Amino acid sequence: MREIAGLGGKAVAVPGDAAEPSTAKAAVAKCIHVFGRLDFLINNAGQGAYKQLIDTSVDDYDALMAANMRSLFIFSREAAPYLIAQRSGTMVFISSVAGLHGTGNEAVYSATKICAQVGFAQALDDELRPFGIKVCILCPGGIKTEFALGRGRTDEGVRASTMMESTDVAEATLFL
Repeated sequence: MREIAGLGGKAVAVPGDAAEPSTAKAAVAKCIHVFGRLDFLINNAGQGAYKQLIDTSVDDYDALMAANMRSLFIFSREAAPYLIAQRSGTMVFISSVAGLHGTGNEAVYSATKICAQVGFAQALDDELRPFGIKVCILCPGGIKTEFALGRGRTDEGVRASTMMESTDVAEATLFL
């Protein structure tokens, strides 16, 4: 937030669990209070898990669905009434290349992306477009972050990889 302020911008933060409705409600309310309106929503909460189906527990499944789909649904549902009322806005969902094609050892992760996120974004775009709201989905490949560390990725593997930098995804998101 200091970096944003240093560049002349304004930012607010709302700590909480993105899979809980109270967090989305507080975040949208704070945005409206501080900025006077809501112009865009970037759904970027998520979690990865890279393991075979037989090694994936029901708890793992529930955690992936909560992080990757429930949070997206809750924040979108909370933001939509404001965007509809002003008849404009953009929602950007940060998904994954796994949202375009399922991959072995990522069956549950891929399911939260392909059917859940991509299908939800497409349907929501159809639903909200008449109100002047665009819904876009970005499906990047691997990114050099702590995402999925201890869940199939290691620090060493990420550092040595040719994965994208997080700034690459940020630039694509700003373009959308």
